[in-house]
This record gives sequence, structure tokens and C-alpha cells, in this order.
Amino acid sequence: MPQDVLPGIAEHTAHDFVVATNPRPVRSSSELLEVLQAVW
Repeated sequence: MPQDVLPGIAEHTAHDFVVATNPRPVRSSSELLEVLQAVW
């Protein structure tokens, strides 16, 4: 996938119910974006 879609994925995922039960609290989509960019 192109890197420019990562922000949209992070934003969408931030509102997923699975994130709410993550052992490490996720405070914003920017935290998810950092992880996505690291693995991209």
C-alpha cells in the first residue's frame, strides 16, 4: 500500500473497538500512525 494512505488507516483504526481493549492505552490516531510508519 502507498504510504500516503497510512494517516487514513490510523484515523479509522483509532475508533475501532479493539483499540479500546489494547493493553497499552492508545490516546490518539497519531500514535497509531507512528506504528504504521515504523512498519511500512
